[in-house]
Amino acid sequence: MTIRAKFYMPYEGNPSCHGKIIMSWPGPDNPNYEKCRIARIKNELIAIAKAICHFQTVILLVHSTEVPEAERAFQHSGRYGVEIQPTDVSDLEFWMRDVAPTFVISEGTSRSILHGVDFHFNGWGGRYPSSNNTILAKDFLADRGIPHVETSVVLEGGALETDGEGTLLATESSIFNPNRNPSVSRVTIEKELCRLLGVSKIIWLPGLNDYEVTDGHIDIWARFVAPGKIVLNKPSSDNEVLRAVYDTNKRILSQATDAKGRRFGLFDIHEARLDGPIPSDADLCLSYVNYVLVNGAVIAPRFGDEKADNLAIQTLRRLFPNREVVQVYLKEIVLNGGGIHCVTQQIPIP
Repeated sequence: MTIRAKFYMPYEGNPSCHGKIIMSWPGPDNPNYEKCRIARIKNELIAIAKAICHFQTVILLVHSTEVPEAERAFQHSGRYGVEIQPTDVSDLEFWMRDVAPTFVISEGTSRSILHGVDFHFNGWGGRYPSSNNTILAKDFLADRGIPHVETSVVLEGGALETDGEGTLLATESSIFNPNRNPSVSRVTIEKELCRLLGVSKIIWLPGLNDYEVTDGHIDIWARFVAPGKIVLNKPSSDNEVLRAVYDTNKRILSQATDAKGRRFGLFDIHEARLDGPIPSDADLCLSYVNYVLVNGAVIAPRFGDEKADNLAIQTLRRLFPNREVVQVYLKEIVLNGGGIHCVTQQIPIP
């Protein structure tokens, strides 16, 4: 069936954007994480889910053999609770921002309808291939009876940041990349993103190829606080590579305007330093802008860097004065290259 509706992706802070939040646990046969790490990852995922479910419901995908463990973990959860959804994907990933569908709303019909875009997750450019995770988005939509939207573009949800008013932020390195879209032209990609997300202006930041697994997803670097306002991750000057990315991002955004012609108000949050020793194989993500907005709250990371943690929560409270700011301590997820936004995916209310 060809879907001809016009779509748009709501701004994450819009109250209508959040019906439920999808999360998952790493599957028992996932080859990408040692068993001792999986246990620590689960503990952090539990803490994130428990923080979120005080504000809205969490759908937790769990391999069928681990459902009893998940049920015990969430016997006492928040007001909205956790819905445990069994799955047979034994190598299930927990990065639901990238693996789950990206949800959009249709317009131009008698009523708005929720749809899910399948961006053909390919293991972050083939780094961690899995046929099961590749089809998870399509299967999730089929199980829930949500219309599936096809596209020729390969990307992950963490590569997209919209203001809900026609503007998209994205990095070239994570989308115009031969490990994802080797034969798709820039023009085709831009037209598809405009069609699928309801945007009329795309602001491209260069990003960073090969530095970490995502090739520089936007949700580590720059997020919309509101239309016309952007918060930036500011790395330490000790890391010349990352600081150069920040400098470029700030220069481009300071000279840009959004789809409505507004210049941006820009705000910084200084990156943290990780508490304790750092393994040699770590793929660090110490960005406070990798938060998730839920109904009435900001769920943000805490890294154990007391000074940076305190400054971050103060900044987030100023930027989101009408939201409660809840920090969740992360370490193992951080060592594996992600944060709270990376492990969550919101389902809007049409």
